Amino acid sequence: MPQTIAARNISSRRSAHARLWILRRIRSSFTCEIGSVAVSNQDFGGYRETTLLKATTVHQEFRVLRRTLNVGVQKKFLLCNRCAGVEFPVVVKGLFRPHYVTWSEQLRIESHGPNYLANIVRIVTETGLRIYKELMPIRKENVDLANAVVWIPDSKKPNGIAEVPLTPLAIQAFRRQMAISGDGPFLVSK
Repeated sequence: MPQTIAARNISSRRSAHARLWILRRIRSSFTCEIGSVAVSNQDFGGYRETTLLKATTVHQEFRVLRRTLNVGVQKKFLLCNRCAGVEFPVVVKGLFRPHYVTWSEQLRIESHGPNYLANIVRIVTETGLRIYKELMPIRKENVDLANAVVWIPDSKKPNGIAEVPLTPLAIQAFRRQMAISGDGPFLVSK
């Protein structure tokens, strides 16, 4: 029996230490409530950043905060981690720079180009197909609009054939592209 009581005391000390550590890592400049504990600026000794922060500092601090909150969720101190869904932009050296196109930007691109280009933009954004490797060699026979599926015969899958599901917007774009592509076997004329 004494070992159980000692284990509970250690466990409660660890959880109290973990809660305090989580609260200190937040460094909030406003009052908020986490669980049943109210956190204010005074809890951190009035700490406040006065200099301009670098992006890498913010990125690192946010990663630490996200990891800390994940531990809090695992230990049942928190119900959920509000930071879990945040994606960080990736820094890539070279020519490729990732850019997330908003819906309004996509509509502007589609409206300023010819019909086939609008269809290609819509298909690529809805399905994620690679333009030269997967979209350009698609034959009309590989598109099954009734079942909302496209088969990619030369893919990176182990069996060599990928089955890509289609959204309703992608189905509309495939229908429009088939209507303007002519009598040839390919979906996009080369």
